Amino acid sequence: HAEAQRLFSDLTLRFPHNAKAFLYLGRAFFEVGNLEPAKENLLRALELNPLDAFARCSLGHVLLEAGQTSEAKQWFQATLEIDPTNHAAHTSLLFVMSSDWELDPQQLFEEHVKWADIHGAVEPLGSHTNDRAPNRRLRIGYVSPDLRNHALAKFFRPVLEAHDHKLVETFCYAEVPSPDEMTKILQGLSSHWRSTVGLSDHQVALQIKADEIDILVDLAGHTAGNRLRTFAFRPAPIQVTWLGYPNTTGLKAIDYRLSCETQSPIDEPDYHTEQIVRMKFGSSCFAINTDAPPVAPSPIVAQGYPTFGALHRPDKISPQVRGLWAEVLQAVPDSSLLLFHTRFSDQSAELVRSDLMRLGIAEKRIEIRNRTDAASYLSTYHEIDIALDVTPWAGSTTTLEALWMGVPVIAYFGKRRSARSTAVIMNQVSLPELIATDIPEYVRIATSLSSDVSRLQAIRANLRERMKMTVCNADRFTRELEREYQSMWQHWCLPPSKKSA
Repeated sequence: HAEAQRLFSDLTLRFPHNAKAFLYLGRAFFEVGNLEPAKENLLRALELNPLDAFARCSLGHVLLEAGQTSEAKQWFQATLEIDPTNHAAHTSLLFVMSSDWELDPQQLFEEHVKWADIHGAVEPLGSHTNDRAPNRRLRIGYVSPDLRNHALAKFFRPVLEAHDHKLVETFCYAEVPSPDEMTKILQGLSSHWRSTVGLSDHQVALQIKADEIDILVDLAGHTAGNRLRTFAFRPAPIQVTWLGYPNTTGLKAIDYRLSCETQSPIDEPDYHTEQIVRMKFGSSCFAINTDAPPVAPSPIVAQGYPTFGALHRPDKISPQVRGLWAEVLQAVPDSSLLLFHTRFSDQSAELVRSDLMRLGIAEKRIEIRNRTDAASYLSTYHEIDIALDVTPWAGSTTTLEALWMGVPVIAYFGKRRSARSTAVIMNQVSLPELIATDIPEYVRIATSLSSDVSRLQAIRANLRERMKMTVCNADRFTRELEREYQSMWQHWCLPPSKKSA
């Protein structure tokens, strides 16, 4: 990337009116997280060529990384104004909309369906000739760009390890241009490995059909590098979405969505084109970092005041979330707030800090970090008594890591599936009393818990054991997952006349 920056910088000097030179210089800065020069060069590219869709979309990604979600949304929309078929901008727009607190769930659902109508309008590959024996070993295909050192691997690896290979044969379709050590581990756990890098969505679909996959599972949804358009070709008779994204894909070609009763109550609209499969033990299991430090004593004991904290990405800390946290801090006036994430830039940190100060929180009570000298970033939880949730895209990895470090998390149970993942986890570890359904209840729980030192110490002492028996129990979860796969398969094997039953 440094060499790319040098070359593109030289081009901008030699050809100061060449929009593409500034565009790619901006992209080169963005790739290494240097957001301010990325933004400056992309804006210059757009001055020279305002109708460059790639530059517009790239600026949206820079602003999203900086935590400026509303501005990012505007640029993704501006991209679609000149290029309605731009897949990267449209899927990024859906990603941003999923973090919008005020957006009506029906409107969000309709935008996903609109995406599918535009980008999923392809001719299916044709009928499937898979052996319809109802009880045979199934060929399961997993499709993801995140089969690497990524949060998704913490959910996927334990399942791949626990799969009963007498029941399933696993295929991984990996959109991973830069494999790492985790990629090698996952490849070793999979029965078959297919790199999809450099292939078109149609080519990937042809490979999947040639592999005679019975059940094809999307692990990305509308996140970066997804292969949802491959699913539109329906290369497998049964198609499922799971894990990577909290909302519908919008694709009618995807049959099922793995969820649970807490996330998707049966008595309310689900806003999914997919059929909801409600799993008994939650919709995922988790593998904690093997290098996680031991649980430390509650810091309130030594400090004499409670510390709230969060290790969420900056783009999840919306204005509404900042307002929620400010109310907590105002209700507990002797408390402090510690935020950490490597993606915090100077700009995004200042945005959060200044907004909290505007809401009445003294600057000395706020600490925001983007680096640590400790061997593991999880050591940050040694300084936190209570972790705070985000909404409407609630915590998942962050929530589980906090719990593993002994830190209770106050969950916000929102109005859509994406706003309930922390609530699911708190139910699993038998702490439903830490789930709030509105802001006053959230503040009340935070006030009560932060004043009860003995309770904080008791929770901290036994959270790991609770997790081992529940959300980290990969064998229990994977057996249920395999039963669901078998149920889907047996339903597909039924004659058409019996399927309605």
